[in-house]
Amino acid sequence: MKGDRERCLEGGMDGYVSKPIRPDALFSELARLGPASVQHKTDPATGTTTDSGAISAFDRVALFDRVEGDMDLLGDIIELFKEDSVRQVAAIREAIDKKQADALRRAAHTLKGTCGNLGALEAAATALELEKLAAAGDLPHAQESLRSLEEQIQQASKLLDELKQECVR
Repeated sequence: MKGDRERCLEGGMDGYVSKPIRPDALFSELARLGPASVQHKTDPATGTTTDSGAISAFDRVALFDRVEGDMDLLGDIIELFKEDSVRQVAAIREAIDKKQADALRRAAHTLKGTCGNLGALEAAATALELEKLAAAGDLPHAQESLRSLEEQIQQASKLLDELKQECVR
């Protein structure tokens, strides 16, 4: 009913989702209200999760939408991401070291898709940057982008591990 949300929030509730429950609204509230041990904020306009340093590690809402609430599937996807990202970062590093622009472009393209599918938006953007550098043959600048990408993948992996632990509880 009109005004229910406001009354509930004023009464001390942390969040509010009306019936009928829409998965996007529910997951958005859950992402916003995650455990206090995980110090991340969700931008209500985009649903993008950020840490206190304002680094967009991954989009929790999109990730929850993608698995439609299936926490077992989410756990499997997280493990696959971690394994695949290690392989692709190694392939990117090797391509840069060997100055193989086409191999760099392919590995960056693959990692971009993996990150994008998982909602690791910043890492996907950096992988796209690497893909463009490779297409332009600009390998000298790729090393710096690789360092950024490694940090972003590490941050996303850490947050995904925390998310996986939240889901197990």
